[in-house]
Amino acid sequence: MSAPVLPAKTTIRSHEFDSTIWLVDLDRVTTPIAFADVMAPEFWQHHAGGAKIKRGDLIRVLGQGRSFDVMLTATSVFAGGISVETWPLYPSRAAS
Repeated sequence: MSAPVLPAKTTIRSHEFDSTIWLVDLDRVTTPIAFADVMAPEFWQHHAGGAKIKRGDLIRVLGQGRSFDVMLTATSVFAGGISVETWPLYPSRAAS
């Protein structure tokens, strides 16, 4: 039995035109911010919608004092916030 293949007529396109990779360096912020804070949708409220962060964008967040360095993906953008999850999402996490 052979492995499935991507059909020839499937539209594929360059990722660089569909999403943006953002960098957030929290050393530039004077308020203490923990990893749990950046996972809360309301943390991102000033950057949701319009020409800012959109669903599918990647956000690299550098914690204060290099306390963490994480890549997030925006899974949902709505008035008042952005839902994020760590990226990449591996199949074992997607199934649970």
